[in-house]
Amino acid sequence: MTIRQFQPNDAIHIAQVFRRSVLELGSHFYSDEQVIAWAARGPTISDIIDRNAGDLVTFVSINAAGEVQAYGELEICGHIDQLYAAPEVRGTNVIPDIYDQIERLARVWGVTKLYTEASEGALRFFLKKDFINLGRRDFEIEGVPIHNYAMEKIL
Repeated sequence: MTIRQFQPNDAIHIAQVFRRSVLELGSHFYSDEQVIAWAARGPTISDIIDRNAGDLVTFVSINAAGEVQAYGELEICGHIDQLYAAPEVRGTNVIPDIYDQIERLARVWGVTKLYTEASEGALRFFLKKDFINLGRRDFEIEGVPIHNYAMEKIL
């Protein structure tokens, strides 16, 4: 496994990892209706390329075959917007390793606080990384009720 920064040809694979992660892993915590609405809100290839041209860095994990297994984004303000893994790498060190790269970069940038909106499935991971749960956030996606958790970590 190799972790490196985003390259434009990763965009299609990132979009696929997002969709597979939400539909296959999200279904352990959310209803079918919720994961379908969530997946439909996923980033397009052009969204991914545009976001990486701005104040955001994306780290990707690449397996021996050169396939994107997981990715994580850090905005210059300290926001971790997306941290997703393909179902086949669930429970491995892939996400913790990407997170470690994100935190290292945040410290280099002088960020003093990381924050995110964690899904039900990501909640435990962020708690293990010393994030504080600021509370549940209930909202709707295209009329479908869903929730996540506001979380932060002081660096």
